[in-house]
Amino acid sequence: MLSDVGDAARLIELILDTARQERLLDFVGGDISALDEIDEAHQLICIVATPDLTSSYRLARRRATLIARGANIPDALPAVWAALEHDHRAKALYDVMPPNQRDRAAVELARLGVYVPTTHARMALEIAEIASERGDSETASDFLDAARDASTVVDFHQVIRIACLIAQLKGIDTACDTLAAELDEPADRTYALIKVGWAAVERNDLAAWETVATRLAPPPPTAVMAVAAAVGQIDTEWRRADTVTTLARIAYVVEGAVEARTLVTTWLESPSAQAEALAYVAELAIASSDQRGASKILDEATAVASLIEDEHDRNTAHVKIATAWAKRDDFTSANTVLRQVTKPEMRAKALAKHACIAIDLGRHDRGEELIAEAADQAREVTAGDLCALLLVSAADAATYADNLAVAQSMCREAMTSARSAPLTTMTSMVQRDIVFAAVRAGDLGIIDSSGELFEERPELGLMLMTELTGVGAYDVAYRVAATLVPVSGRPTALTYIARSLVAMGRMSEALSAAQDAEALSRAYVDPYSQSRALSSIAAAEAEAGEHTTARTLCKAALLSALAS
Repeated sequence: MLSDVGDAARLIELILDTARQERLLDFVGGDISALDEIDEAHQLICIVATPDLTSSYRLARRRATLIARGANIPDALPAVWAALEHDHRAKALYDVMPPNQRDRAAVELARLGVYVPTTHARMALEIAEIASERGDSETASDFLDAARDASTVVDFHQVIRIACLIAQLKGIDTACDTLAAELDEPADRTYALIKVGWAAVERNDLAAWETVATRLAPPPPTAVMAVAAAVGQIDTEWRRADTVTTLARIAYVVEGAVEARTLVTTWLESPSAQAEALAYVAELAIASSDQRGASKILDEATAVASLIEDEHDRNTAHVKIATAWAKRDDFTSANTVLRQVTKPEMRAKALAKHACIAIDLGRHDRGEELIAEAADQAREVTAGDLCALLLVSAADAATYADNLAVAQSMCREAMTSARSAPLTTMTSMVQRDIVFAAVRAGDLGIIDSSGELFEERPELGLMLMTELTGVGAYDVAYRVAATLVPVSGRPTALTYIARSLVAMGRMSEALSAAQDAEALSRAYVDPYSQSRALSSIAAAEAEAGEHTTARTLCKAALLSALAS
């Protein structure tokens, strides 16, 4: 209204009234209205014959303050407000966030089915994939188009993701044409087409696979072996192995186990690549309840693995084969293969994984035995930090088995082992993993006994919030947010708490946490940004001859920098 009548002086007075702006913030939920008022006031100043530069400067500083506090809003906070059914507040926060944060916030909102536009190619593609998973094909298609329009650089793996989504939403022919247009190298097109074909097979869209096959090999296209001839274009060893493995999976689904095995042994020369590819195909057979077929494939994989000369590659292949046997619920065969692994650290990690598989299969007693074996193998490792890391794997398996007492005991043993090792960056990372594993096992006391770790690496406090909210330890999470998380990270920490409480259906507590997160994010001022701004003003004052003012501002800039 004041802008309509041209009353710039009164409008500027209201804008600079911070109490009024705080009331406006509470009423509207964001600073967008205040920013609009500042823009209107600037326009009124500019149209007069003698602009009031002092007022313009004061308005600019106020605008910078409002924008700065919008920059501190955690990416997930608008989504938390949306989940709490405060859509207006979610939008108000989203509107004042910087563009890069707004893109990340858009992804968080999409997970709730709330879609806002973005011009960031990668984020738009992620939202399209989320919408597709939610069954919203129309929205997925819109964001897919936005991702393609926003792409300025051809990212090979992003092109494959786009093509897979195009195949699902717009048809396999369009996907194939997209790959032909985007990828110049024949080897890249071959690799990408096979990946798109496998995605179609996973959706049980065998007709789409046949369309892909016709692009790769002359008719008749139904035989996967014929398509494999195109693999000869791929000169990178790892990519060729990955492509043949993918084709073997397709062959198993489309034609059966015999064809899949033949394809692997025909097109892969390396025994290591052959063994790993056969293990992957065996897991497909297990998932299809083809236990006999899986056994034959794994027997062949074991025989091939014995021909591998490099020790590490041989161990890796044996671990993958043993894991496939475990998934087949044949832990005797898994153990036989695993005994051929020469590195105790690899055996320990595999045993912990097998324990979790046993729990999933309902073999709880066997799972407990494997956890004990994993811990014993870990203790054979002489390096203190590596021994500790392997004990963490066993502890996590014990937590998975709901044996919290054993898990907590292993974590304490792991911490003793880690602290006996020379202090390095690796050691602090291991200690972090131990603390997180102990929290997952319900041992919250370890946080207080590891205070020095969080003093050395304050960023770990924020990482710990995910673990605490994951086990529902909200009281401890609030305490950690207030004490171990740096001031700049506390709004994000409280947002984690709010998001977790929403998932638990504890809406009133989530509302309180979200309000605290928003209040803290607006109150925080980045000392580095403040220091830079003060320094710039001081330089301008010095050039204008105002040396006393410049010295005062320099002192303030220095104090701000030291506060960080």
